[in-house]
Amino acid sequence: MTRRSATLPMTELPADFRAFHQLYRGAYVHWAELYLSNRADAEEAVDQAFEQLFLDWSDVLAKENPNAYA
Repeated sequence: MTRRSATLPMTELPADFRAFHQLYRGAYVHWAELYLSNRADAEEAVDQAFEQLFLDWSDVLAKENPNAYA
């Protein structure tokens, strides 16, 4: 059984976070799938990573390269 945590609807998240998610999620899932060899596991791992990024979003934005940090 996979673990799904409750998340806010995307429309309730800050616009910059939504844009970051839209821009990078696909590439992150692709990368994770190469290592996990399973699309569902890759999507879950990336979604969990984005949940953590959201919790730390102000710190992420303060990084020189938020994409590289993520």
